[in-house]
Amino acid sequence: MSISTKHRKIVTFGEVLMRLSPAEKRKLTQTNRIDFYFGGTEMNVAASLSYFGEQTQQITNVSDDLVGDAAITQMRQFGIDVSAVNKVNHPLGLYFLEVGAGMRASKIAYNRFHGSFSKITPESVNWEAILDEASNLHWTGISPAISENAYETLKIGLLKAKAKGITITADPAYRSNLWKYGKEGCEVLKELVSLSTIFIGGVKEINEILKTDFDFSENGFIEASKALIETCPSIEKVFDKVRTGLSAGWQKV
Repeated sequence: MSISTKHRKIVTFGEVLMRLSPAEKRKLTQTNRIDFYFGGTEMNVAASLSYFGEQTQQITNVSDDLVGDAAITQMRQFGIDVSAVNKVNHPLGLYFLEVGAGMRASKIAYNRFHGSFSKITPESVNWEAILDEASNLHWTGISPAISENAYETLKIGLLKAKAKGITITADPAYRSNLWKYGKEGCEVLKELVSLSTIFIGGVKEINEILKTDFDFSENGFIEASKALIETCPSIEKVFDKVRTGLSAGWQKV
């Protein structure tokens, strides 16, 4: 099915978090001043695409309080459509980040379990209306790891998007420590990737999902990509991503 992308939205599905960081790159034990920001892997994608002039929309839950209101305001400031953001009576997830300096690595502590996004349900998302205006749907492996509700909601969205011929981009982002509700993370990701069109990940991610052992050479990436496409025939393109870092304050992807 051919879909005109003119005036259509790129939809992202995922958790919005409050990030709390000690000021001036200090450690938590060195200050009582905290700066806060709102973000999340999928929200960051939507914000970046908005800067490039794309129409974007985020599907998520936020807390029904002044914190959730602030998160929505920041999304609006980034140009993200927030009409699919629901307010619920559960706290917004948050994390503390000690920003690294020089050779000192950054440290993160999450407080996200049982947060607002984990309570998202298939009934709370009007997938039909959202996808009628969409050209792309983007998801990451973090979202289905948060809760079974999030997994079920995302799966329904992917099935509907696939039926409409919408391009689906998958960034598996496997985080073993997030999967707490009884499902095997790699199996869930393989299921959801099989519904997607574009895979953003390299040999590491493919090995995790397929439980293979391809090496990290250029040829290894080619063979791993072939194996992924053979297992998940709906995948049309595979893009590797490489992070380069000279120090805690200098990163390139």
